Amino acid sequence: MDTNIKSKDSWFRGVVFRGRAEKELEDDVVILKGTFLVIKDGSYSNMTWDGPVKVLRDFIKREIVAAFTLTGDRSADFLPWLIKIGVVEHVDHVHVWDIDPYYFRC
Repeated sequence: MDTNIKSKDSWFRGVVFRGRAEKELEDDVVILKGTFLVIKDGSYSNMTWDGPVKVLRDFIKREIVAAFTLTGDRSADFLPWLIKIGVVEHVDHVHVWDIDPYYFRC
């Protein structure tokens, strides 16, 4: 099986990448313009959530990952990079309401 994944029909034409995300991104999942996107990174006690951000143009997840891996940056730099290349923008007036299990105890 060829472990290279190549972009065919997008603005990332010709990008090739290898990596552990390859299996997860086998399908060309399209994120549509206007979608509110939250980026999750890490697991368990090391998990972080960034966003939401608004998607400014349609993109294919696999191709975005391929282009980002070429930058050599850390995953923490992923969202700023998406903003920098004009794929997403910050959403104003977001409120996070953390309802602890004890919140509703009487």
